[in-house]
Amino acid sequence: MDLPDGPPPEAASHRTDAEALAGELLIWVQDGTMQMVELPWFTDAMPTELPRVDQLVHPQIERPGRRGL
Repeated sequence: MDLPDGPPPEAASHRTDAEALAGELLIWVQDGTMQMVELPWFTDAMPTELPRVDQLVHPQIERPGRRGL
């Protein structure tokens, strides 16, 4: 997969058990390699760990004949 440098055009959001929308998960790419993970949060408390896979909310990607992921 050929990815441009920088963060993806749409970030995955994440939720917690207490919040429907707790923040985002940004993966920065440089020269086709993951360089950094950024976890901005929208809650009062800073996260102490990365979100679990089941807490990720993926952006909807429109494809011919298919809606979302």
